[in-house]
Amino acid sequence: MTDTAEQLLEQARNVYLGTNGPRDVESAFDLCRQSHEQGNFEATRLLGTFYEDGIGVAEDTNRALELYKEAVEGGFGHAFYNMGNLFFKQQDIKSALDHWAHGAECGDAYCVVSLGLCFEEGRVVEQDLKEAIRLYEHAANAENSEGQIRLAICYRDGLGVDADSVKMNELLEAAKTQDHPFAWYELGRQKLTGDESAAEVVQSPAMPYFEKAAELGQIEAMEVCGEVLCMGHSPDYKRGVPFLESAVSAESPRAKYILAILLASGKGVPVDLQRAYDLCEQSATVGEANAMRMLGLMYERGDSVQSDLDTAKQWYQRAADEVARQRLAEMG
Repeated sequence: MTDTAEQLLEQARNVYLGTNGPRDVESAFDLCRQSHEQGNFEATRLLGTFYEDGIGVAEDTNRALELYKEAVEGGFGHAFYNMGNLFFKQQDIKSALDHWAHGAECGDAYCVVSLGLCFEEGRVVEQDLKEAIRLYEHAANAENSEGQIRLAICYRDGLGVDADSVKMNELLEAAKTQDHPFAWYELGRQKLTGDESAAEVVQSPAMPYFEKAAELGQIEAMEVCGEVLCMGHSPDYKRGVPFLESAVSAESPRAKYILAILLASGKGVPVDLQRAYDLCEQSATVGEANAMRMLGLMYERGDSVQSDLDTAKQWYQRAADEVARQRLAEMG
């Protein structure tokens, strides 16, 4: 018996996520394509994302846009959200706004949230926090986790509304039930005072929240988990290094700096001075002051690079913290 379009789409999702076995993006793409060819417009939209991001197929934004348009014409309004995102990445904010507006008219909550962000930040339209709040509330009432998060942040920071920690937490808890990574991370943060040592964070009620957020892809949570597990008095490198590697893959400057320390010292990972230098340079270049100081030390000592005192001084000057200033004073 031939699988239905719906069954093929479900198989595509499972294969993509690796739910019942190894993850296989090429097979996921093929299954999604078959579902699309049988007339499933949700699969049509999803197939567009494969082409947009180059997953299981060569990246082709023109083909992605064609598929999104086909999905919209077939009545799958959520594709307006993808079209808007595609135009936004291409710096065509006006077209992005227009497509999100069309999606909002179709009732797509993600488009409603994107419109809210435009009003909150004054993108193309004049900044209007009241309108942003109205849109976030609309999405939150539709149980959209992104709307709940945006509204929670507004209540946290007093943007367009009076700051209200009770309402903020109600919204975060609602988003947490849908496994929104920011909700897990933010609720975990609230369980700390900020004065805890790394070992105390690991043992705190916040840690399971951070680990869950990290597993869901929240970069700050990956950083926290990696740092407290690897840099405390009783490090657990087996648990911590994978968090750091995931954060590095997500281009986290902080995680690159911490992993560079481990690679340079051989703690928890084999010594790799070249990769330590590369990660440290990447982190320092985008403004991580600790990495700037570490890079200065590498140039001063000639660790994995040729000793260059002038370059070392330049990095110490950019770091501009107490330790860097002390090194500069000692170098004369």
